[in-house]
Amino acid sequence: MKKDYRNQFFLGLTGVFYLYAILKAATVPMHIPVNGWQLFLFALAAILFYFLVNTRPGRIVFYCTVGLGIGFAAYLLLRDGTANLQQTFGSVISLGQVMYQVGTGYYNETISTGSLMLSVGLFSLVVAIPVYYSLVPRFRFYWLITPGFVLFMCLWGMFRHVDKMSFYVFITVAIVCFIYHKYILHREKASVRKGIPSDTSALVYFIPVALVVLLITATFSFSELPIQWPWLDEKINDWYWDISMKFDIDRYDHFSLANTGFGDPSKLGGPVRPDYTPVMVVKAPARVYLRGAVYDQYTGLGWEASDKSGQDYLSDRTLDHRELRYGWKATAIDMEIWGVETIEQILKNGPTLPEHSRDGFAEEEGNAAFSVGSDETTSLRKLETITPDQYLDFVREDHMPGLLSTIHPQKELTIRHLNVRTKSLFTPLKLYQPILGLRDEKYIIKESFDGIFQADRRLAGDSQYKYDYIQPAYGMKVMENYFNMSKPGIYRRFNENNQKFFEQLEQSDITNVGTMQIDLKNLLQVYRDLERHRNEVYQLYTQIPEETPQRVLDFAMMLTQDHSTTYSKVKALEEYLQNNYTYTLTPQTPPEDQDFVDYFLFEGKEGYCSYYASALCILTRALGIPARYVEGFAMPEKPDENGYYHVTNQNAHAWTEVYLEGVGWVTFEPTSTFAGAMNYLVSLTESSGEGNYERIPMEFEEPSSQLSYNPNINIDLQNDEGREVTTVTIFICFVVAILFVMLLNLLFVLIRRLILNMMSPQKSVIWLYRHLVTLLCQAGCEVRLGETPKDYAKRVDERFQFTHMTMAEMVDVFYSVRFGAHAPDKNKQKKKIFDFAGEARIKTGRTMYFFRRILLRGLLFRG
Repeated sequence: MKKDYRNQFFLGLTGVFYLYAILKAATVPMHIPVNGWQLFLFALAAILFYFLVNTRPGRIVFYCTVGLGIGFAAYLLLRDGTANLQQTFGSVISLGQVMYQVGTGYYNETISTGSLMLSVGLFSLVVAIPVYYSLVPRFRFYWLITPGFVLFMCLWGMFRHVDKMSFYVFITVAIVCFIYHKYILHREKASVRKGIPSDTSALVYFIPVALVVLLITATFSFSELPIQWPWLDEKINDWYWDISMKFDIDRYDHFSLANTGFGDPSKLGGPVRPDYTPVMVVKAPARVYLRGAVYDQYTGLGWEASDKSGQDYLSDRTLDHRELRYGWKATAIDMEIWGVETIEQILKNGPTLPEHSRDGFAEEEGNAAFSVGSDETTSLRKLETITPDQYLDFVREDHMPGLLSTIHPQKELTIRHLNVRTKSLFTPLKLYQPILGLRDEKYIIKESFDGIFQADRRLAGDSQYKYDYIQPAYGMKVMENYFNMSKPGIYRRFNENNQKFFEQLEQSDITNVGTMQIDLKNLLQVYRDLERHRNEVYQLYTQIPEETPQRVLDFAMMLTQDHSTTYSKVKALEEYLQNNYTYTLTPQTPPEDQDFVDYFLFEGKEGYCSYYASALCILTRALGIPARYVEGFAMPEKPDENGYYHVTNQNAHAWTEVYLEGVGWVTFEPTSTFAGAMNYLVSLTESSGEGNYERIPMEFEEPSSQLSYNPNINIDLQNDEGREVTTVTIFICFVVAILFVMLLNLLFVLIRRLILNMMSPQKSVIWLYRHLVTLLCQAGCEVRLGETPKDYAKRVDERFQFTHMTMAEMVDVFYSVRFGAHAPDKNKQKKKIFDFAGEARIKTGRTMYFFRRILLRGLLFRG
């Protein structure tokens, strides 16, 4: 007995160190704040847990606990039904989400220490299952060591780095186990035990041997690069991507670059590996940037999206369209321009104005001249004097310069999802609603404040949708001239000028002032909304952390000191980043104690799109200009011969959007390898004079936070929700049913054991013999035709090495009871027979396939 305990102790200790090595190696790349000694305690606790579970009292307690848990879950389902599954099992779902975050490496500070430790503990219990059962009950060297080597190889392949301490511990354990496997087990089987101890205490003597091997190998020099065979690498990569393109499917609710092979936006930096999984096919007139996520809060290490659900913000996309439609008038009046022809001259030639900037507006005889401006107390621009009718006619007319319409053409875009299942819909910046084409299913599409669209559930495979959008003519001089017209405070000055204008009218002899105000009420409300939206944008998208190094702010000022307009300043920053930093997918990982943008600008000076976009965003905010960090897909440079763009995860991209007052949101591309990717040229020969702007759909006029697409008006929303819940319910009920059957099977075994104890010794021996034959038949050792029990027992003993008694001895007992009416000793012999039956059940189970064993002995009551 002491020898058995000693064996268990040394095997368990080996399992603790093995489990510690695996846990530490797996958690280090996740950047989880768990110390090594804590991981060792988790490993120790996990191994001890399985030692306890494999004792008879431990099994009883464990199975009773599991049974009570299943019963309680079933009670909750019966009490609350399936409509509130998320609320009923909220804590379990939250823990599952934490475990998913920790397990996939997306850990952040929102996870509490208690939840983190609990998830690591459960993770340790899961990993300890194969470790314990491949080591303690039955030593299986290859089952134990092979997964460990595969893990370290995968970690090296993904990160080009493994934790040295965990690797050394693993190698030490592997060497010790290998020696034990080759010499101890081999000699035990051959019954040659001379000179070498046969129990696991020999492991202690092999540890110095393992350490010597480690020291010797550490003295050899080696290359930092792995063994490279280019021809083999190319074939393997081609084969891998062929398989991936057919079978790999990305599944996630909300898009981020982390889902495409790039880093987590909340913790930027480090090398990445391109992923060529096909994501979508796009039919578009030009290369478009498709948005998937927008972030507004910079933490110094990465980006996060603030919760705006409780705020009364205006719809950003709606106001962005209205800014294009109406903003140019406020800009024109701010520049003392009163005619469309002059605006078109500025768009063509730049913002240098002639002295006669009023397009020939003259005072009409009989009409008094009014000043639209302010005195020195409000510091407003002093505008030229015009008649009230001329001013009102210019403000109220529903037209815009034809040239401005030309450089903002309306286009159509169609998207079909491929190997992706997500709630995210990918859309350009200036999108028109509705989103059409989602056939076969009914989805509720919600729009976030910053114009990101999400369905209420993941889109089905091959989902297709289309929409209209505005395709700005980026890269044209006309567009740059339009952007340069933007100035801060345009809407404030415009609204204050309007108020002053009507105050002057009220003091005049004009009698229809009230009628004029009513006539312009809705139009002037648009400009008040634009001013409010402008203030919201400045509030949300100009914040930078207080810890941002001063040299970053000074750097932004230095690069833009020779530029006067908002657009020219941002353009200067964009061009500087494009021309002075190196694009690479394998940059050095930024220090955790240094600001990410600061490191990129002054030390790293290399990186990929996340580096460039973050830098431009923070430099722009340092100037007080609103900017936001956007992630999505940049479509390939060229379409195929049929005009389709094939988008893969390799096309995932990050860029910057900047707000220009009077213009709206504008996309900027600071990444050097993508310079000019957004350019879109249009012909200007067809535009002249005034052109009507494309009418905005009525449902677009009012901000909407939830838009429902319904392909069939007869489909009831409640029925659709019920169908989704039913799918989840079926899965949950299936799992509960399986667990319930397994619990019944356990109860059946316990009840059978009680009945056998209550039976007479003769009947119990006969029943146990037949049960043993059933177990042996399940393991493939069936009774042959004409074979006697004695011959059968001899064949069984040759295959299985039982310790409590042999099958031949069991047959002798069976013969004595069946034919000799001999009653076995109730205490000793009966206990020996029961122990033999339990041993036979375990050893025959090890020779069976896992699923066959579960089916027969766990579900069909045949164990």
